[in-house]
Amino acid sequence: RNKDNCEACKMTVADKRFATQLVTKKGRQYIFDDLSCMVTYSKGDVDIAAQYVPDYNTEALLKADDAIYVYGEDVGSPMGGNVAAFSSQEAATRYAESVKGTVLTFADAMKKFD
Repeated sequence: RNKDNCEACKMTVADKRFATQLVTKKGRQYIFDDLSCMVTYSKGDVDIAAQYVPDYNTEALLKADDAIYVYGEDVGSPMGGNVAAFSSQEAATRYAESVKGTVLTFADAMKKFD
């Protein structure tokens, strides 16, 4: 069985609900096990064409800018970023209430890792 390793921290991607993907303008694809790893990696010298995050409920890939995020200590993502992505405001709000989290945009979620 093929396992992906996170480009930033090199750990095996264990939970697909949090695995993210960055695609460069040259078409190179990088996999990360947590949004925090992708955001940290993208601060380097990377020519980003697109960034994708999985919907927490379905694991379907979403454009990072289009997703709605929930941040909370009880989200429990692999590298402690504690951010989950959702395809709808309703799903994000429901989940945020269940983990006492905060609903965020992509820009606000990225600021959590500054």
